Amino acid sequence: LLTCFLGAKAVEVVDAEINYADATDVNLVSWNSEIAVARLSIQDGCLHYYGEEATENPWDAQFHPIGGVDVEVGVTYTLKLKIKGSADGPFWNIAFAGVDKYGIFDVTTDWQELEFQYEAVSTNNSEPLFQCGSYVGEWWIEYIKITHEEREQRPVEWEDILVNGDAEGDFDEVPCAYSKEWGTGV
Repeated sequence: LLTCFLGAKAVEVVDAEINYADATDVNLVSWNSEIAVARLSIQDGCLHYYGEEATENPWDAQFHPIGGVDVEVGVTYTLKLKIKGSADGPFWNIAFAGVDKYGIFDVTTDWQELEFQYEAVSTNNSEPLFQCGSYVGEWWIEYIKITHEEREQRPVEWEDILVNGDAEGDFDEVPCAYSKEWGTGV
């Protein structure tokens, strides 16, 4: 008898997650700005950003909001975050898993859940890098979560057919489709 389970279901694997309501400071944040026009803090259970004025380059104010992830080349990762701002405006870039997602996405004054997908092209930038020097005002991030899908592993049994990798056994009742037109199994 041949037994095989098909259609394995995808399982979401959480690679990294932070809920800023549980954070007390921003010690894990790497602030890379030489221009003192922006500040980070924990405020009202959120990661709080305050930008007094736009920097010359968006990357003049950049930081890592969450620690590194063990990324695997070729795997697609999903970065989700919940964010709102004091004013509608552009947020420049989020780089992750060797990919620079250059381009502007808008921060709104309403809470929004944003989702970005990255196919890892290298293990560089395994800590998401937020470049936000173009945003003037305040924004709050409630949480950040990084996941990927993994196929659930299911057993395959080949009873009395495969022994040490060699096919042997009785194949009398192997089902197959039959074609009347050709008179053969399909």
